[in-house]
Formats: sequence, C-alpha cells, structure tokens
Amino acid sequence: EHIAAIISVVADALMRRLIDLAVADEGKPPAPFAWLALGSIARREAVPSSDVDCAIAWDGDDRDPEIRAYMHRVAVRVLAPEPK
Repeated sequence: EHIAAIISVVADALMRRLIDLAVADEGKPPAPFAWLALGSIARREAVPSSDVDCAIAWDGDDRDPEIRAYMHRVAVRVLAPEPK
C-alpha cells in the first residue's frame, strides 16, 4: 500500500513537470485548463504496470479549433514526448 502511494506521488510529480514543460514550449494557453489525474494514480494505488489515465478540462468553447489544437499539442507532448 505504501509503495503504491509512493509510485503514485512520483508519477503525479512527473506529470506536473511534463505539463509545465509542454506549456512552456507551446506558449500561453488560449483558455484556462486543468489536467485531471484519473484511475489508479488518482486513487494513489499505482503499481509499476499502471497506465496513465487522465483528462483535460478547459474553460472555453469546446468547438474552438485553436483551443482544441493547443490542448491536443499539450497532451501529445505530455503523454508521448519525443526523445531529445
């Protein structure tokens, strides 16, 4: 139980850093947004084989192509970053 909680906290910290880096690369968001941790990481029950369940919610028009494109770019950078 304690190990799962530690894995979850580390995964959460890593996601926060990746989000910060993605936003820094993409520039100021066109709308305020929140990155939501879901599943085992949110419950602090992650194990090494856990997947990363997450969602993005933003305050703005869901049909706005600029907002949708920005959120998609951030999500791709966070969840599938290219090696440097």
